[in-house]
Amino acid sequence: MKRNILYLVFIILSINSFAQENSISILEYKNKIELLEMKVTQLENTQNIYTIENTLIKDTYSSSYDRVQLGITIITLLFGVLAYFGFVNIKKIKDDFNDDHSDLKELKSNATEISDDITRKIELFNSEYVKANDIFLKLNKDYGNINSKIKFLDVKYKEVKDKSDEQDLEIEILTTKDSIRDAIKSNNYSSVSKLSAKGLNKSPKDMFFLKTEAFGYLKMKQFETAMEHYESILQIEVDTYSVTNLAELYLLLDSNQKFNELKDKYDYLKMSKKNTDTIYLEAIYRYNNNDIKSLKELKELVKTPEIKPTTWDFQDVKNFYKLHIPDKKECFTELLELINILILKNKNEI
Repeated sequence: MKRNILYLVFIILSINSFAQENSISILEYKNKIELLEMKVTQLENTQNIYTIENTLIKDTYSSSYDRVQLGITIITLLFGVLAYFGFVNIKKIKDDFNDDHSDLKELKSNATEISDDITRKIELFNSEYVKANDIFLKLNKDYGNINSKIKFLDVKYKEVKDKSDEQDLEIEILTTKDSIRDAIKSNNYSSVSKLSAKGLNKSPKDMFFLKTEAFGYLKMKQFETAMEHYESILQIEVDTYSVTNLAELYLLLDSNQKFNELKDKYDYLKMSKKNTDTIYLEAIYRYNNNDIKSLKELKELVKTPEIKPTTWDFQDVKNFYKLHIPDKKECFTELLELINILILKNKNEI
């Protein structure tokens, strides 16, 4: 239809042109018509393409629109669901908040009550603390007094105990000494030495125990041990008894040099004293040196009244030399007998 309309337009235009311009030929009109047909054909093709594109665009737009509508619907539903759950959650949160708020109010109320109760207890405690502190100060003062008394009593107790221990020790020492005296009387010299050693454990510097221990060894004929004990005694205390016993031991052990040194140190041992002790020791010394002539002189000296007898009987010397005196030295034996007679006479007179 459109094509016919175009033909008609061109015919009219051709007629009009022909009327106005007679010089244009039919061939030119024919060419123009063909040209117009071609343009019309192109226009139709363009129109068809446009129609197709328009249809495609409409289909695409319709499909996109449907998808968009579906997406919007889904989003709307999603927001609706979220809004619903959000509303529910908000309501729950609100309810929880209200519950928590109520609990908080209750806790605040309880905290106030507890705080008031604690305040009352603190005030009561402070009051009781003041009372307790006063009592403590009093007790501390009393404790100081009691502690002072305890220390005083401890000192007194220690003094009494020390005194009691000293008395017990003294009693034990005295008992030991009595036992030693009894042992000496019964000639039990082994017990004398043992009891003396026991006594020295209790009283290490007791001269009685030191002397009786040495005396016990002397009587048991343990001369070297006895000599060592008497030497130790003379380093502590010098007495005639210990000096004489040590001199005797030196002579019995044939230590003439030590005897001379001892005699030089102590005047009591010198012949100038003129008593039976010094003559006895001098006789043994000369006997050890085999000086028979001087022994005879001592024998004559003993007979003079200027010789003073002592109480020492030299029994240890006599017992020792009974086994060692040969007949050719009868003068020594006679001398010892003379001295013993003087001593015995002196004892009877006493």
